[in-house]
Amino acid sequence: MLAEGAAAYIQQLAISDLEASRLDDRDALLILAKEIQDLESARIDRIEEIRSPLLSMLRRFRAKKSSDPRDKVFALLGLSREHIQALIKPDYSLSEDEVMLQTTIAVISESRSLEPLAGRVSGPEHLPSWATNWHKSPAGNERERLECLRSYDACGGQPGIAHLHAQSLLEVQGYCIGQVEQLGDEAPDGGFDRLRGFVLRWADTLIQIWNWRYPDGKSAFWRTITADTLYVESLQGSSWPGQDAKYRRATNNGSAAFEAWKADNSSQRNRKTAFGPEGVRKSYVQPEDITRLKNSFHYAV
Repeated sequence: MLAEGAAAYIQQLAISDLEASRLDDRDALLILAKEIQDLESARIDRIEEIRSPLLSMLRRFRAKKSSDPRDKVFALLGLSREHIQALIKPDYSLSEDEVMLQTTIAVISESRSLEPLAGRVSGPEHLPSWATNWHKSPAGNERERLECLRSYDACGGQPGIAHLHAQSLLEVQGYCIGQVEQLGDEAPDGGFDRLRGFVLRWADTLIQIWNWRYPDGKSAFWRTITADTLYVESLQGSSWPGQDAKYRRATNNGSAAFEAWKADNSSQRNRKTAFGPEGVRKSYVQPEDITRLKNSFHYAV
């Protein structure tokens, strides 16, 4: 019942007026709902005898706490595949750094890609720069962003090429596609209006820079800041709605979503009356279709 309630709450956010409610990713109820979904997902995998990749589980539970940092890895070994269980043993004679380095090597081997290097690495200075400290909390919305990686396939399905030398030097191959030309301020955490105002200031600056390179600078801008994705709410009719919520590659309606997100639609809001402990409360909510369009862009940002 808790899992169904958590899934329904997150699903409802797709049509919730975030601009009026001032809800953000630090909302306690949203955090609780996501934690319940994580546990339910692990429970379903266990019942169906599905062994998820270790990388997926490390990311799913990275925000959780443990008294011993090594248990962030060891606690998941019983749910891991045989390949991982052969590479990593719950050996408490190993130091935290040794466990984290060993785990990073193992997940690169299991995934046959460099995906484990995405996200916040935050390894100790004396370890290789690619070694991930799974005990440290992830960046905000990091897991959702990393799950979007499955939407891309620039290498045509070829596995990543990596060679490990002396347990410290990771040799990889790649292409230089460009250089960073300009750095701006870091985007603020939380707050619909704060984020929108900040992104629009980015747009004013970058579209002027990109106009000489792209016929339509706006399209290049919104596709870049959303990683060419839009949020799609859970599909109806699922046995468990939480399984179907995802981000998908953006389509042409992304332009309409961007325009709706950056616009002030207060004049289009409908008045809503609600009865509660404090008596009658009146508020104004925008039409559901506009809200859904805005949120598809907002969550992607």
